[in-house]
Amino acid sequence: MKSLIFLFTLGLSFAHAGAPVCTEIYSENKPAPIQVKEISSTSRKMIDQLHASPLPKIFTDAQNTKINWQTFEDLKILRNQVQEYAKNLTALSKAERASELAAFKKHIETDSYLKNLFTKMEAFQKFEYLPTQYELRKKAVEEIISILKLLPQDFRPRVAKVAWDQRRAQINLEAEQFTRDFTASFDAVFAESSGYKDYAEYERAVRAVDDPYYKLAIQIIDNNQLEVAMMRPENGRFWAPKVGFQNQFVTESSGGYYKPSYRNLAESTLTGTNPEVYSAKDAELKPKYATLFTSEDSGVHVDKLSASQYGTDIYYFKISQIEKRLSYTMSDSFNSMRNLGFLGRFIPWERRLLMVPFVVKKLGLVNPIFSPLRKKDRTFFPSGKDEKVALRGPTLKSSSYWEAQIFGRLDLDMVEKFEFQENPPSGEFLKELQKRNIQIFDGRNGKTIPWEPET
Repeated sequence: MKSLIFLFTLGLSFAHAGAPVCTEIYSENKPAPIQVKEISSTSRKMIDQLHASPLPKIFTDAQNTKINWQTFEDLKILRNQVQEYAKNLTALSKAERASELAAFKKHIETDSYLKNLFTKMEAFQKFEYLPTQYELRKKAVEEIISILKLLPQDFRPRVAKVAWDQRRAQINLEAEQFTRDFTASFDAVFAESSGYKDYAEYERAVRAVDDPYYKLAIQIIDNNQLEVAMMRPENGRFWAPKVGFQNQFVTESSGGYYKPSYRNLAESTLTGTNPEVYSAKDAELKPKYATLFTSEDSGVHVDKLSASQYGTDIYYFKISQIEKRLSYTMSDSFNSMRNLGFLGRFIPWERRLLMVPFVVKKLGLVNPIFSPLRKKDRTFFPSGKDEKVALRGPTLKSSSYWEAQIFGRLDLDMVEKFEFQENPPSGEFLKELQKRNIQIFDGRNGKTIPWEPET
């Protein structure tokens, strides 16, 4: 790994001497001709280590090199080595440094591996990224540049910017269009299975109900007092600032049921999409799963235990940034899909007044976004003339939390609040939250209070 440090030194030696590999990056009078010594045994060992290191592939084989957790562990080692090497450089005289650089220049003339590495480091490389790889590559290169800044200025090589991911720029537009498409499909099913001509007729009916619980439920929705939150384990703090929040198609893991083929089939059913067409869609377009809470200012008790199996960190998203690609179900979606009609679909966020009758059933009890319908509540569906609003359909099979689905990219920039229920944020993760002005709350002991780190 130490050889990677000398790699950077070597890169500058070419820049300083005017070789074609790197361009000159500082301005001063060029030194007088120096006597080129043979490369030292210590430097030779470092170069041998460089040849064995996986890090150069970030540049030399960018298309096929997958950035992962190990990459950042290797970069930690590199940072320590550069710090040590920088101290050694400052101990050299200017003439000694020039001699060492010249020795590297001489070596690289016969080392095609290093010559290729320096060329690729400086080159602006464009290629197609797999999901998360643009974000991880950007973070890795930013870390490399940060490490290089530990070196004296005349020893810092050029590193090209990471090429923009064109797919990344389009994914949320595609997600919004996909949401519009399945909204149209949902509306058709709703007209067939709800007993209403369309959603507009239902909305007029539900707003006309003269019942205090209905009015409160509508008020919660109209006043945007619903929150979309994702519960994650604490080990997700490493990944959230780098790649955001991903589904099982990308992570190849799940806090719930992991089987991508079945997930594709379920999501195609829930969106009313042809299974083959849906399976072929970009993995990052497919939904990330969250839950619904009522906000603190709604005056309605919030239960956060119903989805606690997914983790003790809670990320609350800015709904304004996701509402055009957001849907929900009034239970776990795998349970919802067993229902017939519109209750067997993802319900578009634009149609959220459909949750009113289910919210009303729990108002005044525990939480409106909690166990909306159990077996004992089956009479809640239209069975007689006492129903306030009739939603014709089968009994809703329900789990203990309401689910939200966010299509497209979802990253830390879209988070409004962060709540911890065990250990407070610290280190780099805390800096990432603070950099984005994300509010931090302490949710321990069953309370939610603002939190500030100790100074």
